[in-house]
Amino acid sequence: MKLHVKSLPEFWEKEKNGLKPNTVRRQLGGNDVIVIENTKTGETFERQIRDVTFWEDYMIISWVDKK
Repeated sequence: MKLHVKSLPEFWEKEKNGLKPNTVRRQLGGNDVIVIENTKTGETFERQIRDVTFWEDYMIISWVDKK
């Protein structure tokens, strides 16, 4: 299953380029792929989810960088 999330442009660029291979969300789900969408341009990229860590009411979702 794919988890589709939206990301602000300043975070999206870092996520796509591998500088920030994670995101923090309140959503739950048993997914193995994350789709990150740029909120300004609508452009997306996909990554394989590597780890999900729970902290308080949040999920920290980390993925495998394409490099």
